Amino acid sequence: DFVKALSYVVAQRRAGVNVRVVNISYGGVSDTQSYRDALVAAGNAGILVVVAAGNDGSSSLASLGYPSGWQLPNVLSVGSLTPANTRAASSNFGSLVNIFAPGENILTTSIFASGPVELDLIRPGYRWISGTSFSAPVVAGAAALMMDAYPTASFSAVRNRMLATATPFGTQVKLNLGAAISAPP
Repeated sequence: DFVKALSYVVAQRRAGVNVRVVNISYGGVSDTQSYRDALVAAGNAGILVVVAAGNDGSSSLASLGYPSGWQLPNVLSVGSLTPANTRAASSNFGSLVNIFAPGENILTTSIFASGPVELDLIRPGYRWISGTSFSAPVVAGAAALMMDAYPTASFSAVRNRMLATATPFGTQVKLNLGAAISAPP
């Protein structure tokens, strides 16, 4: 399903749709050639793929999984920050995680917004939730804003600018959109 979905996005890009960034807020799948090939095809089409780093609180590749574990030029792996701008304890980290963004205590919409989560009881509304699946869209949105502000910038220029202007914390870096968007990548 992932390969089909990403292949569809690549086909849309090649057909003239201005798709330049994709968010993937899941991971932990196997290292398969078809999966990797789909990501490479997205890169060849000029698409930045922003992925969630995972929520195992680990720096090992075994915990990180894929697509976050592939160090491809068009893949940006995102870890989770707390509201205090520190690494969330559950967030994966280390050399395979490229950048961090807010991802703890994020208010979002949910079909199970109030009361216990029961499949037979749907109560739409809002809910507080945490994880790298919520950090990755922040970075994808930042990349989209940069691509809108600088429409001729390549995904690699945007990716490199985001990383170069990120704020260091420990051995990792966190998104600094103000610095990243202040000048053309």
